[in-house]
Amino acid sequence: MTITGSAWSRRPTEAYDRSSDCSFTSFIAYEWTASVGSGQNLHHNVVFKNDKVPDYAMSWIDTPSQVDLWNYLENECVANNPGCDAVVIPHNSNLSGGLMFETARLENSTIPPEPVTREEAERRARWNTLFEVMQHKGSSECHSRLPVWSENKYCDFEKLNYDTFGGKDRGTTGGLPLSWLARFAPEEDQPVTKKPDASNFLRYALKKGLQQQEELGVNSFKYGLVSSTDTHISAPGLAMEKNHPGHGGAGMGAGDGVPVGLPDELEYGPGGLAVLYAEENTRESLFAAMQRREAYATSGTRPVLRFFGGCDYPEDVCSAPNMVAQGYEGGVPMGGDMAAPDADNTAPRFIVSAVADAGTDEYPGMPLQRLQLIKGWYEDGELHEKVLDVAGADNDATVDINIPAKPRARATDSCAASGRTTISILRHRRFTTPGYWKTRPVVGAS
Repeated sequence: MTITGSAWSRRPTEAYDRSSDCSFTSFIAYEWTASVGSGQNLHHNVVFKNDKVPDYAMSWIDTPSQVDLWNYLENECVANNPGCDAVVIPHNSNLSGGLMFETARLENSTIPPEPVTREEAERRARWNTLFEVMQHKGSSECHSRLPVWSENKYCDFEKLNYDTFGGKDRGTTGGLPLSWLARFAPEEDQPVTKKPDASNFLRYALKKGLQQQEELGVNSFKYGLVSSTDTHISAPGLAMEKNHPGHGGAGMGAGDGVPVGLPDELEYGPGGLAVLYAEENTRESLFAAMQRREAYATSGTRPVLRFFGGCDYPEDVCSAPNMVAQGYEGGVPMGGDMAAPDADNTAPRFIVSAVADAGTDEYPGMPLQRLQLIKGWYEDGELHEKVLDVAGADNDATVDINIPAKPRARATDSCAASGRTTISILRHRRFTTPGYWKTRPVVGAS
């Protein structure tokens, strides 16, 4: 048996599953650690539905492309192991050197010349229902340094100045100079520090998916969003900046005592959190939420976010005690596909609700600074994007929780808004164009 197989055979199956009392639920999973060229990251997390899993975890060495990984999952999990299923979550596209959203047939830093087929796009959409938009090695949403997002100041949050592991501009883990890597890589893959371009980021992929939908009839980048810590210290959810202990496994070793200096790379942070909307805290329900993409990501805080889209929401839905029930009944939740509006109701309507993280007595949460809606679309051969302020405005990152935030009138009719809770129902002329819609609450200074 291989080392991978031996370790996999000792995996816990039921030991950490508390589904029976809905108190704590874990999943059997592993990381497919693909990395090509000079450290162009193509890592994916493989999360299994339950304890029905393959006899071995197939590594990147054994499955050198995503297509090979899917073949393994289809054959060893779905087809020959009744009850087995999985989701495959790409993460750290910001360090992929622009390769994360290229063809899944890619096995090295050279992009195959053949175009993506409909079959490949369908398979990718089946397995990649979620995307990890932030973790301790930075955010992968967008970058305000680039022209396409230069006017979106919130795209400068938690950004790295390099686009591959090999291109790290602050030395390697442990403080060694980058030159030592030259002994292990061919000349064409020698580390070069390069700032990330748009193809490293989520919003690029979401729009590319719309182009794919137009050309192939399938959108393989229709993601639900999660964040994670990606730390290797067995401390899930430990996302507080204060006293962050560092990444762990890939950081400096502490076998002979804690080394002098910082516990991790200066540019890294504690990461974020993933939120799933499920009927109950069980593997079955949580996995179903992953598959239908009813999820959202945070940068480490714990706001409560709701997002629904439909055509038949009443004007007073925000103040209704059953707002959430109406959200489901009259449309679709986050991650869902909206049906095209009929001729009598040409503009869809959105419900956006955000409740600030209350925090604790020792570490109180911050008020909400604003609530945004981001629309992307593909039209006349061009990719477009628009950011709308649903509630809040430029106010020096400060919100008075006793004064309602003022929405931008052209974008929204707001039912309720304050520094702690924002609930809006909105229409916009641009909503009639097919595309994606993404919402983002922004936390401000108190």
